[in-house]
Amino acid sequence: MCRLQKIRERQAENQGWSCIYCEQPMWRSDPAAFAVRHGLTLRRALLLQATAEHLVPASEGGEDVDDNIAAACLY
Repeated sequence: MCRLQKIRERQAENQGWSCIYCEQPMWRSDPAAFAVRHGLTLRRALLLQATAEHLVPASEGGEDVDDNIAAACLY
């Protein structure tokens, strides 16, 4: 697991596996099980995959550190 993935996992855990922006639940693996558990279509569930979001973009000098990464869904 790369550094950014580890930070994403920590941040998702700290956020209770809820998106930083929309507060929807997110998943790390097995989108089909996530869809069933939350009563969603698989298409909708795929949009709720946890990703790493740079608060200050890397293109603007933002680093891969805990204080600059939040977990967010694709939605």
